[in-house]
Amino acid sequence: MEPTTDVIITCHEYGRFLEEAVDSVLAQTRSEYRIIVVDDGSEDPETLEILDRFDRPRTLLLRQENQGVSAARNRGIREGEGEYVVCLDADDRLHPQFLEKTAHVLEADSGGDVGFVAPWLRKFGQEDEIWRSSPFDPVLIGYLCCVPVSSLFRRSAWEAVGGYPEEIELAEDWSFWIAVVAAGYRWEVVEEVLYDYRQHGGNKARRTHQHREEVFERLVVANPDYYARYRDRILAELYSRFRSLDDVWHDKACALEENETLARQLRASRRNLETAREEIRELEEAYRSLELDNRALSKQAHLRNRALADLERHHEVSGAGDVDRLWEERETFRKSFEALEEEYRRLEQSVKGREGDPAPPTEDDA
Repeated sequence: MEPTTDVIITCHEYGRFLEEAVDSVLAQTRSEYRIIVVDDGSEDPETLEILDRFDRPRTLLLRQENQGVSAARNRGIREGEGEYVVCLDADDRLHPQFLEKTAHVLEADSGGDVGFVAPWLRKFGQEDEIWRSSPFDPVLIGYLCCVPVSSLFRRSAWEAVGGYPEEIELAEDWSFWIAVVAAGYRWEVVEEVLYDYRQHGGNKARRTHQHREEVFERLVVANPDYYARYRDRILAELYSRFRSLDDVWHDKACALEENETLARQLRASRRNLETAREEIRELEEAYRSLELDNRALSKQAHLRNRALADLERHHEVSGAGDVDRLWEERETFRKSFEALEEEYRRLEQSVKGREGDPAPPTEDDA
């Protein structure tokens, strides 16, 4: 018979998500499990209404005054009897094979030194990202929470460390994993996404990140033996990481400077391009003007050719004698016109001369 697993679902004002979380457990491919829902003093009307009519198979509902998530988890675990335990927040979901694949790792560990099994998870909601748990590293866990809250652990490991630390409000699961490692356990990772972690404004992980200094202080206070043992190695790794980050930032600064130079060159190239485009537009306009002039000249040449062709046809029709006669008549007309012009100029000068002579005397002058 398979060892029984207790799935502890803690709920505080998350009634709108609770049914989804419970359904994800009821869909498990591993049959030996029990669900324990612990309401940690919810006051939201919607949550209270859902809890008042809550009735799901294989599920026990516990209700208490608000004492914090650690106290709620410990209460649920104490009420259970399962050899294995996994804690699930009411706004998250397990994949159907979560219990099957994580419990298999614990069952295959004949020495019992694997205290918990961490899956990969998928963030959903405001983010969409795969988060990968880190392989066992007793130093890494001291300065980086590298395994998720919904990892399957042995009840014996929980008992060995005295449960979740109820004096810590943030990062209580991180502190719990540190305590389990300090007690001599290690963890294994199932490199598959078996857990959905909902991202929204109320996530405690966001607040943990915002108060990292305070969180570290509380982790050290809650786990003094662990940090006394691994302090030097943690500091060495942090120094190494900071040096690496410093190198990265230096490289980024150099890259940024190169990018700024490239940006200036790009802006200059754009200005040159605009100038070239303007010159091209001017050349195109000049070309169009020349093309119009060329068309006008071509039209004039065509008209001249047509005129010459007409003259040639006229010459062929009229004959050379007629042309000579017409030329003589033209010359006679020209001479007559020039004579008339000469006479006009003579008369014009005569009129002007008269206008300059004194006027004849009148009776008033006499």
